[in-house]
Amino acid sequence: MRSDGRAARLLRAWWEDYALRTLLSAGASSVCTALFAAYNGYLGIRCGSVWHKSIAGFYLLLTAVRGSILLAELRTVNFIDALVAVLTLQNTLIMVERTATDGNGMLPVSAASSGAIWAAIVAITLRMLRKGLEQTKP
Repeated sequence: MRSDGRAARLLRAWWEDYALRTLLSAGASSVCTALFAAYNGYLGIRCGSVWHKSIAGFYLLLTAVRGSILLAELRTVNFIDALVAVLTLQNTLIMVERTATDGNGMLPVSAASSGAIWAAIVAITLRMLRKGLEQTKP
């Protein structure tokens, strides 16, 4: 039994979905950092080295910070995805339920709620960009 199809689908999904690729890469990096911290912790205990213990502590702290940032970003990305799904579902339902007699009666409601959702997405994106720029300033 070959699993080439499943592996190809997973690879294609990883390559095409930027958010998934970013989260998986950040998660893999966090795991590697945690393993490096554990290795240095082992060396610090085994050899009685203060240097290795301090490096292990630093990398454990780095792993905790990365993990908390990763979880916060994951929640934000999921929220934006949910807003886009609501927007798409709303417009689809309005188009499907529209009849020839009522024409575009729901257009003002759709326009108002679409504008509010769009404004929320823009506000969240701008806030994330501002936070990212503040973190990269020297």
